[in-house]
Amino acid sequence: RSNVMEKVGFVAAKVDSRPILDQTGAEAMYMRTDVTSETDWNRLVEATVARFGKLNILVNNAGLSSTSEADPMDTEGWRRIMEVNTTGVFLGTKYAIPAMQQAGGGSIVNITSMASKTSDDAAAAYSASKAALAVVTRCFAASLGKRGIRVNSVSPGIILTPMQDAFLPFYAARTGISVEAFQA
Repeated sequence: RSNVMEKVGFVAAKVDSRPILDQTGAEAMYMRTDVTSETDWNRLVEATVARFGKLNILVNNAGLSSTSEADPMDTEGWRRIMEVNTTGVFLGTKYAIPAMQQAGGGSIVNITSMASKTSDDAAAAYSASKAALAVVTRCFAASLGKRGIRVNSVSPGIILTPMQDAFLPFYAARTGISVEAFQA
């Protein structure tokens, strides 16, 4: 997989965390959450503190894009992508801060994207949302670091997820590499 992806500037990975949890004895919790909902964020932070006794790490990994960004002036599509990819991170950070301060500090990791550093006519809203997130991460790092909360970002290339599966035909047509080669 990586050889094909490296040819077009992408790196891909699929990770199943269950074996890692089994090997390390670590615990995890899943709770379906609408990242654009303040009520859901409040509920998630409260449930995390109730189960684990504290909150000391937040990974903002929710993301949304669209396979129909041919019309970059689609207002509703633009708004929804911005709500999930940027406002969702703002809300998660907002609700995590008090719990992290109570725990004596913490770490917030925002998943941006290499798309934040490029211009792609097929994903203008996604790229803009991830670029905004990169800037917001630096702003949060400057203000929250003083309170014992580190804020960093990770900017991966393509990670093969169900969201990306819809884009594979587009990448294949653009690069001349078959969908099967991307999935290999």
